[in-house]
This record gives sequence, C-alpha cells and structure tokens, in this order.
Amino acid sequence: MSKLALTLPYQDYEPPYSYFSRVAARNGWSFAESFVADMGTTWQAIWRGNDAAIRKMARIASQDPSVLLKYNLSRTPNGRFALGQERLRWTQLDRSIMRVCPSCLKDDRESHGALRPHGRVHWVLSHYRVCAVHRIPLIELPKAVYPRCRFDAWQRINDNWYCIEEKAEKTGHVFGTGYSNYVVDRLARKGSQLWLDQLPLGLVGQFCELLGLTLRFGSDQSRYPCSTEELATATEVGFLAAQDGPNGIWDALNVIRRASTAKGNTFSGDFRKLYTWLNAMDAKDPDYTPLLDVMAEFAFNEYSFEVGSTFLGRRCRKRQNYCPAGLASTYGLDICMSRRILGGLNQEIAPNRKPVLRADYVAPIVDQFCRSVLPFEAEALLGVDRAVLARLVENKLLAAPLRIAGCNERYDPRDITKFEAAMFANSKAVSTLSEGFASMRNLRTMYSLRLDLMCHWVLSGYVKQVEHCRDAKSFQDIALSVEEVRRRLSRSERPNYSKAELKSLLCINDTTVAYLVRENLIFSEELKNSFNNKVEHRFWPEAIDGFLEKYVPLGLFAKTLFLQPFAAQQRLAKNGVLPMEFPLKCSRIFRRKDLTDEFRRITLDWRSLVREYEHPQNVLLKPSA
Repeated sequence: MSKLALTLPYQDYEPPYSYFSRVAARNGWSFAESFVADMGTTWQAIWRGNDAAIRKMARIASQDPSVLLKYNLSRTPNGRFALGQERLRWTQLDRSIMRVCPSCLKDDRESHGALRPHGRVHWVLSHYRVCAVHRIPLIELPKAVYPRCRFDAWQRINDNWYCIEEKAEKTGHVFGTGYSNYVVDRLARKGSQLWLDQLPLGLVGQFCELLGLTLRFGSDQSRYPCSTEELATATEVGFLAAQDGPNGIWDALNVIRRASTAKGNTFSGDFRKLYTWLNAMDAKDPDYTPLLDVMAEFAFNEYSFEVGSTFLGRRCRKRQNYCPAGLASTYGLDICMSRRILGGLNQEIAPNRKPVLRADYVAPIVDQFCRSVLPFEAEALLGVDRAVLARLVENKLLAAPLRIAGCNERYDPRDITKFEAAMFANSKAVSTLSEGFASMRNLRTMYSLRLDLMCHWVLSGYVKQVEHCRDAKSFQDIALSVEEVRRRLSRSERPNYSKAELKSLLCINDTTVAYLVRENLIFSEELKNSFNNKVEHRFWPEAIDGFLEKYVPLGLFAKTLFLQPFAAQQRLAKNGVLPMEFPLKCSRIFRRKDLTDEFRRITLDWRSLVREYEHPQNVLLKPSA
C-alpha cells in the first residue's frame, strides 16, 4: 500500500496498494516488480496521477475509479500537488514521513481484520497533527529500511503494529480540534463560509501555525525546536484567532505587538519570523493576495509609513498614522505633550517605544484637546469652584471633560457656553430684579442649597419664575422666586434617609445595608452631620426607587403580600426564583428580572412605611431622576 492508500477516505474495502503488497509477498516479487507483473505499469505513474494507470489499478482491484481519482494525491504540470479541489505546494505535504492516528487504525483493524487498515486523506498534510475524531496527536512511524519501502504503507503499518497498538491504549491528554475539523470539512467540500476559505488549504495551515507560535512564544520562535504537541497547540491557537477573519487577525497581531520587546516601532522588529515568511511570498500570486492585503493594511494603520511607501508589495495610499513628531508638527504642540497624548491614548505600548496611532482615531480627540481649556480656566468661565464644577458634571448638567491618561482633564468651551445659554434661556431679562426674587448665589447662602440642585430646577422647569438682570454675566446671577424655593423645600416628602431608616424601609438588616453601600448597588451620598461633624451615608428617595426597579428585598416583598418571609421565599422557590448570592448574615434579595410576570408587576410601596415627623428647615435635596 503506497501513499495513495493513505489518501483514501474511510470505505468498506481494502486499499488497492494493500492488495498489491500481498500479491507481491505471495509470489516472492519485490514491491516495485508487482506493478509490472500484475498491472503492466509502475508506481511512479500512480504517484504522478496518471489517469490510465489509476483506472487500470481500480479495475484490477474491483474499486470505483472515480473515488481513486478524487482522493489521489498527484502532481500538476506546474510542479505542485493536487488533492481533490485543493492545490498544495511541496512544503505543505509530508512526503518523506508517514503519520497516522493509532486509535483510527486500531478501530479499523478491529472492524476489518489485521490486513485491512485504512488511511485518511488529511494525514498527508503537514499541519494536520491532531485527529479530528479522537483528539489525540498523530504519531510518526519509523523510517523505511529501503527506499522502495516508504511507498508500501500497509507493510510499514503492519511492521510497527505493536507501537501503534500501545499508543492507541494510552489516550492521555486531548487537544483542540478546531483546525482539524476545518480541514476535514474543507476536503469534504462542506461550506464553512469563513474568511480563510479564500486561501489555499496549505497556506491556512502554515499561517495558523506561525501566528500561533508567535502568540505563544514570541516573534523569534522557530518551529523546529518545538515538539509535535506544541506545534499542534500553536496551530489551534492561530486558527482560533484567524477564523474571525481580518478583525481576529488584527486583534492577535496587536497582542503580539504589545508583548514585543524589540526596540523601535517597526513591523519587521515586532514580527520577525512572520515578516520573513510574508516577505518571501510572491506579492503578485493570487493565492497570497487576501493574506498580504490584510497584513499590509494592519501595518499601514498601526505603524508610521510615508505616502507612497511600499510594504509586502502594497503601496501606502495616504498617511494614516501619527507619531509624536507628526502630531506636534500638525497641531503645533510641544513634542513632550504630543508624546504624552499618544501614550495616554494607547497605554499598552511599552515606555521605551515610540507610540504611533491611527490618524482617524487620534485626530478628533486631539482637535477637542486643542480647543479645550484646563479646569481652572473652566472655573473662571463659569464663576464656580472645583467642587461645584465636579457636581455639575456628575449630575450631567455639564458635558464630561476630556480625559487622557497622563494629561490634565480638559473642558470644551463650547459645552460651557451651551450650558450657560440653556440657563439664561429659561429666565426673563429685566432691568432690576423684582421683589421676592433672590439670586442663586444668595439662595445658596440663605438655605444651604447646592448650586447644581438649583441648576437642575431651572433646566427641568421645577421653578417657573426665573429672572436675570440685563448685565448678568454668570449663571449664578440668575434669580429664582423665593416663594417657589420655599414651597419646594417644604414638600411633605422627606428628602433624605439614614442607613438605619433605610434598614426599616426595605426590611433588611444592618449587614445587608453595609453590603449594598459597599458594592454601590444603591446610590448614597456622604454628608457631614452638623451635630458631631461625622460623615454619614444618606439615601435619597429616587435612589431607593432606582434600587427597587432592579432588586426586590424579601422582607419588603413579604410585607407587601401580607406573608411571613419564609412563606414568601417558599412561594418564590416554587416558581424557580432563587435569591442573589450575598455574604452570610445578609438578608435575602432577588433580582426583579428573575421574578415571574405575576410577581414582577407587584409595586413595593416603601413610602407608606415612612413615619410622619417634623423635617428640618435646612436640607439638601437630591435632583429627581
């Protein structure tokens, strides 16, 4: 049996070369003589894929010639090899060694007898190293004693059967078979609709192996010192990254780039073995075109190339990257500042390397950076201090500043102008303030009101009577009706609650309250107690409502249904609703989305549990959600 037998799919018949091996042994002929004596042809003609010789062999062996022609590995006129619809190069085939799956051969022998081991067409591919069925590596049979014996596959299997059987019994570690399954499906002409399908099968194996080796061992790793298991794992890792197409390949290349220790910032320095392999390809060969296009596009986007620069046979169409010098020249920045900006936008680049980023990503951010102002300038424009500025941003009354690692946060003057325009748009310009009106600056002192809260009232329309003098320049000079402010402060709804009150309102214990605050599951604000100057957590009604929109405490749920907590929990358990995993000694809390439709519609009225008492006059209100 020759290498042709290895390329036959699993069928319930004996491979033709096994037949001729037995004929030769019975008549005392050599393996090569059996072709001339029994067929009138040579094994070289079979190896070259001669149609007449293969049809003659199929006729003598009572086999279907179309099957042999379909799965025969033959040479093509251009010096390559053909395997079905696939075209392979000599580096993508194992022609001098023979690798087999011991478990497959053992199964075949148990099913068909000692003289009927079948081969598999994908075993001859250089990068197919793991059996797709048994998920174990293929083993390499010892080299043939005589040159002619390397074509007698059946004899080599029979001579090494004890080794094969021993390997089959030791299953050991199983390997990933994503690439192996892909090879089997592709040879069977099953459409996978992957980006890799446009590449030749042999090229897919080479690329996945090299990409996986670079991901696992670095850019200098060669395949030769690696074991079969390491190569199989590397090929699987590379295939998992490449099966997502260009996006997956780019993500893998970025991982390699960040881990690279090469000095400078060049593609050839970060991907040495990969670059050498890519550079050896024929840039005009259509087989390589999709892969080279992807790699060149990655290099043009991630590295500094001048207009018209050539890489892998591709020409850089335009400048697509910014280095510190280019960024400083374009925007008139200091070179240290430009380097700090690029380094802050890509913090994963090593400190000793020159940061280079895509222009389409950097340009909008740098444009905003150049027209923005520093925090102290924003404070001067608004006429407020740093604490008020932070609260305005926190409550989304003012746009968030631009934050770049290593640089001070920057505020956009257009957002500041837009905020002030919105504040004055709701007020009426008068020559002199009317009686009963006070500016926000004075109200802040009179009633200890927070400035961001009054801004929220104005922008949300909670206060209707708003005025400002014609010469007012700061939004703090906007005047509100004192009567409206008093009515707002004298609402019957209590504005804030302590941790002890939250415990009684939600029917939970102290441990649970502390856990909710610590994990930020419920919004709280740290306020200083006016009596002992200690900082304590206070909770706003809107924060409690927001918490109950997502979570359901068992105690409050049971109180709403007029049930004992144990009975309520049993009722929920019957519907498959389990509590969240909280630490020991915490109360039971459920996610509202986990409840059934019947329980999810229940409104937990915690406000009815609020005790009536006299409220303090000077209070801080949290803006409504």
